[in-house]
Amino acid sequence: MPWQFTAYSYLLLVVAGVAAFLALYAWRRRGAPGAVALSALMTGVVVWSAAYALELGVIGLSAKVFWSKVEYLGVTSVPLSWLALALGYTGREGWAKGRSLALLAVVPLVTLLLVWTNEAHGLVWSSTKVREDGGFPGLLVEYGAWFWVYWVYAYLLIVVATVLMVPQLARSLRLYRAQGIALLVSTLAPWVGNAVYVLGASPIPNLDPTPFAFLVAGLGVSVALFRYRFLDLVPVARASVVEGMGDGVIVADPGGRIVDLNPAAERMISRRSDEAVGEQAEGLVPGWKELFGGGAKGEARGEVSTGEGEARRFYDVRISPVRDGGGLRRGHLALLSDVTGRRRAEEALKESELRLRTIVANVPVILFALDRAGTFTLSEGKGLEALGLEPDEIVGLSVFEVYLDEPKILDDIRRALSGEEFSAVREVRERIFETWYSPLPGENGGLAGAIGVAVDITDRRRAEEEREQRASELARSNAELEQFAYSVSHDLRAPLRAIAGFSQILLDDHAPNLDEEGKDYLHRVRDGAKRMGRLIDDLLELSHLTRREMHPTTVDLGVLAQQVAEDLRRAEPSRVIEVRIEDVPPAQGDPHLLKAVLEHLLGNAFKFTSKKPAATIEFGFDEDGGAYYVRDSGAGFEMEYADKLFGAFQRLHGTDEFEGTGIGLATVQRIVHRHGGRVWAEGRVGHGASFFFTL
Repeated sequence: MPWQFTAYSYLLLVVAGVAAFLALYAWRRRGAPGAVALSALMTGVVVWSAAYALELGVIGLSAKVFWSKVEYLGVTSVPLSWLALALGYTGREGWAKGRSLALLAVVPLVTLLLVWTNEAHGLVWSSTKVREDGGFPGLLVEYGAWFWVYWVYAYLLIVVATVLMVPQLARSLRLYRAQGIALLVSTLAPWVGNAVYVLGASPIPNLDPTPFAFLVAGLGVSVALFRYRFLDLVPVARASVVEGMGDGVIVADPGGRIVDLNPAAERMISRRSDEAVGEQAEGLVPGWKELFGGGAKGEARGEVSTGEGEARRFYDVRISPVRDGGGLRRGHLALLSDVTGRRRAEEALKESELRLRTIVANVPVILFALDRAGTFTLSEGKGLEALGLEPDEIVGLSVFEVYLDEPKILDDIRRALSGEEFSAVREVRERIFETWYSPLPGENGGLAGAIGVAVDITDRRRAEEEREQRASELARSNAELEQFAYSVSHDLRAPLRAIAGFSQILLDDHAPNLDEEGKDYLHRVRDGAKRMGRLIDDLLELSHLTRREMHPTTVDLGVLAQQVAEDLRRAEPSRVIEVRIEDVPPAQGDPHLLKAVLEHLLGNAFKFTSKKPAATIEFGFDEDGGAYYVRDSGAGFEMEYADKLFGAFQRLHGTDEFEGTGIGLATVQRIVHRHGGRVWAEGRVGHGASFFFTL
């Protein structure tokens, strides 16, 4: 490929070299805000400048078109990089990430695709040719429709970035303002040159001045880097450090006039920045006049307060001179720390200490502290009275002397002084104390001694012993009662069996000698004996179930209800009964006792629906009330008698209507109460009943 380098080509290569240096420098500082964007911007400049230098140097239309296409790798990246730089410079780098960045990159990527396929459609360049005038052959193009779309897009990004930069520069201090202006000028210069070329106003025919303007851009960036320390000090850094500080920062000039302050300071002096700037610091800054004496050159520090009552605020104020590089004083900086919370915490701590001392002095505890040698350094608490001691009476004495005759206590002290944390119960002078020992931390993580809290538990221990004795007596009484119940039941069953047996013999062997009235009397005797037998069985079950030891576990009441219902169905296979068992949440309880609850409740439901030709029985869970329920369509009851249902031997129906002893629901209630729940019923005569229980 023939080459014809011109002076412009060499100059463009110099521009590319400067841009490459700046790109590398920024990349090495990529942790700073805007550094990555600056590196990308300068990399685009490298590609644009170098490719344009080669475009000017090659001979032939196809070669020039090729290098012009290569230029677009830089052309399409520069506007987006400039916008990213502006966002980073102004603290908005989060706007150019993820989906937003992908959307912004669509137009550049489409442009690159169209550039490299231009021969097929002519959307970027409608025609290309080599122009010989102007002292060197240059590429002359007529732009297609997409070129103008991209041109508008690129300049739109530049305008947006500029709009973001200008307000930031207006708000910045002098150092940041000069830095920002250097960046702004350096970035806008190439695009001004590009506009001149695209609009046909270039002073040199065949030459695009845009890359040469990058020489100006490189110089501007160099100034921002090395003169104004860009990447070391940017406005967003001030925003994140000074503007975001919880402490107030106020800068005053040598005459004591405020020239800058952060938002925290605005809140502290109750003035906006535009109101405070230019005012005398001693009239607005708390403590300026009192601490600083109206303008001394040294430093000052102290605590001042403003306001009264609940509105009173406390500030730690530090005032120091601001000096330039030559050591000359250029003003003062005041740092205001709101220490109201700390002061109030200190006051609250003092009040808390006073309350603690008052409490300790009036409750039966003993607080004590020992140094490494076992010498008392603290002895407080009303519990000292039980030992015949006054507060601080033994401070300064050795614990090994005070408790010389208490070897167990001395063993505890040795454990505590070794750094162990534990508790122990000891009897001292006929009083029982439970004592908690903890190590007392010292300097550098060492051990300074031990602290302890002793609580007089004499009365509690005696109450526990008395309660244990009563529990033992109760257990013994229950055992005796159970034995008595079984003995009584055995003694009652023998005569009942005799009554039932002899009555049956009379009916079987002597029926011809008895009239109908006699036979009726014998039947009544037998039925009474049977009812007495069932009553004895129910009483024994009530006694056993309500006193047996519980073994709680997770119980599926739905499965238990299904088992009970199937047993009841088998006992009455001819009945037409619809039983619905719903899904219910698992319960925590004793499986045996809970099965007894369901046997009684579902058994009653079967019993009291026996006079219905078709009955419905349902077991489920009420989400609103949080209760399990058994519902039937049976005889029902009057609600005014609902409280009597769960009493022993209480019946709302006669034995001629429905058999029973009146013990079943009493058993249900006692089991439910043992599980910490409650049971209740709702009903209506002729419309059935619902029994609810919680666990």
